[in-house]
Amino acid sequence: MKKLLLVCVAVAVLAVAFVAGRLSSPDPVPSARAGNALTPVGPLTTERVEVVVREAPNPAGADGQGAEVVAASEELAGERLTTQEAMIAAITTRSPFVRTLKLHALVQDVPASEMAALMDSFEEHPDKRIRNEARRMLVERWTELSPTGALQWSLAQERKTPTSVPYLTTIFRIWAELDPSGALAAADAVGEDKVRRQAIQAVVNKIASEDYRRARVLMDQYSGEMTDRWRYNSVFRNWAKDDPQGAYQEALTLTDPNQRRSALWSVVNAWAEDDSQAALAAALATPSGSQRQNLIQAALSRMARSDPEAALQIYAGLSPSDVSSWTHAELYRGWAESDPQAAVDHLMANVASPETRRNAIGSIIQTWYRQDPDAALTYLNAMEESPFKGQAMQQLISNLARNEDMDRALDLIETMPLGRNRNQAMQDVARALAETDSQAAMAFVTDNLTGNDRRNAYSNLIYSMLDENPQGAIDLVMSMPPGDNRANMMSNFMWNWSRRDPEGALAWADSLENPYERRQALGRYYDQLGSDDPAALVQMIGTIDDDELRRNAVNSATRSWMSYDPAGALAWISTLPDEGVRKGAVSTAMGSWAQYDPQAAAAWIDQHATADERAQLTNSLANSWCNSDPATAAEWIETLPEGQPYDDAQKTLVNSWLRQDLPAAAAYMAEMPAGANRDDAIRGLVNTIKRYEPAYAAEWALRVQDEGQRKQLLDQSLSEWGKVDKFAARQFILQKDLPDDQRKEYLDKLK
Repeated sequence: MKKLLLVCVAVAVLAVAFVAGRLSSPDPVPSARAGNALTPVGPLTTERVEVVVREAPNPAGADGQGAEVVAASEELAGERLTTQEAMIAAITTRSPFVRTLKLHALVQDVPASEMAALMDSFEEHPDKRIRNEARRMLVERWTELSPTGALQWSLAQERKTPTSVPYLTTIFRIWAELDPSGALAAADAVGEDKVRRQAIQAVVNKIASEDYRRARVLMDQYSGEMTDRWRYNSVFRNWAKDDPQGAYQEALTLTDPNQRRSALWSVVNAWAEDDSQAALAAALATPSGSQRQNLIQAALSRMARSDPEAALQIYAGLSPSDVSSWTHAELYRGWAESDPQAAVDHLMANVASPETRRNAIGSIIQTWYRQDPDAALTYLNAMEESPFKGQAMQQLISNLARNEDMDRALDLIETMPLGRNRNQAMQDVARALAETDSQAAMAFVTDNLTGNDRRNAYSNLIYSMLDENPQGAIDLVMSMPPGDNRANMMSNFMWNWSRRDPEGALAWADSLENPYERRQALGRYYDQLGSDDPAALVQMIGTIDDDELRRNAVNSATRSWMSYDPAGALAWISTLPDEGVRKGAVSTAMGSWAQYDPQAAAAWIDQHATADERAQLTNSLANSWCNSDPATAAEWIETLPEGQPYDDAQKTLVNSWLRQDLPAAAAYMAEMPAGANRDDAIRGLVNTIKRYEPAYAAEWALRVQDEGQRKQLLDQSLSEWGKVDKFAARQFILQKDLPDDQRKEYLDKLK
């Protein structure tokens, strides 16, 4: 009893020290984290932390996190540690709870003046997990003490490793908690465009958690810096917690279709936390299509956590076009949060779909394992050997390995039969092992996997080795025999290495002796640089001697530049000396622009494109616009003059729309005038739907004007129909006005 009491005291001391460290920042700005119910205490010293907290076996009768902490009454035999040594010791603590408390207590002792040296001391630490976690904790505390100092250090690191600004988002997120206006001003003053965009996004996202209306205004104010489809998510997620109906209506006003879809999902997901019925009603009011399906899934998944049987009943009554097997599986995952045994029993007794079972069982077991490991494993081991059991075991092992329970993961692998799921589990373990010891991971793969499984595992290991052992990653790539597998691995390797060490990656790619591999590696380098820093790629383009590489580099820079500065990108494109390269870049620019502002791209084509360019640019714009928002693309296409550009754009529209929302596409096709374009559109519809709805396909086939195409499509539709219901197909033929010889031919085929 006395030991348990000491445990509780130790936890309380650490918790207070943790909070006190957050509250006692010398920054003149009051901390947004401050509460008013606690009395601040002095920060713990390194030595005191090592006395107060250390890992220990569970005391008898103790439970919860207190069972992982022992009292402060035992000295550590006079052991003295540097701050770095103490942090390393804390990170290696197995208990996440104790580890977090130790680290937070330790960093309270570090003055701002010593932060840079301590951050640098971890730079070369061989264990990536220790390095990353220590530096993250330090930079959080540094930002609380001196946000400008932390920012200056981060920007200086960017000059050492271009395209990467360490901890920038963390710095501005915490700065925005302490002083939103000051953080925004600092972000706005950052010189480099990409870094500035990242900083502004971090600040506005944090402001959204406290003042979503102000964040909404800032989103529009900085629209040039915040172009991605998810930029409104934090605003509308927090808005929906306060006023879901208002947030939903405001999200509908967004003009960019991708941003609108993303914002609506955030609203419905947050809304469903408090009122899943109202959120579901809003989702059901959305026009048919993939967005409606995603919103329905979000609402039902939340409902399943509190009333799973009601959610399943609603699911059963919905149209197949409104839900998917994944939605079904998500409902069981939500049920498992409250009662995994009931969820899995209901699943196995009531669901016949193999896909739904496969998707659901793994999620249920993982949720169950977090609540009661022994019960989850008992159930899983009692299952008959099957693909469902194998996949569930593989997913559980992968989760355990990622969450630092490697011993249990390896033990479970030994219980699995030989085969695909076991090999996949070993790949997952190797990937997790590589996070801390890439050499051990490589040895594990070499000893346990062969063939394609070994190759896939090596491919995953390469990314983990890039930070600690890039030469080892190179050696692993080059040890593979020449061919497509090595080429694909080299391509992915270059993309990731270029982000970490652009100079080293470029030098290695340029040194390759095989011309094909050299061109491919350099191409990936230029693609990555264009994605992260198009201005730097533009400066380099003049030095590229290979025509194909130079053309691709121009297009890569164009795609990225158009996302935030279309006018600047187009002005640069106009200066390109090679006419072919220039035309290709303009086409790329229109396709990229269509993802952000298709109306502006269409206006530019009308005002600036020559007659020779118009067809190609119109097609490029149509390809992108129809994929993102076919309804508004259709309105634009109908404004085009008759001719080849109009015909090609309409074909692109129908093909894309059929994949996304067949009923809406069919409604558009019904208004098309008879002719070749309409016949081509109907062909696409029939080919899409004939195996699933042959009666519907047959009705449409009869609308084709060209006799040869009409006969062919009707024949295909009836053939599919006859496989499932010959009587209904024959009745259809008898009721339709067809030439006698065709009717007899179809009826004979359906005997």
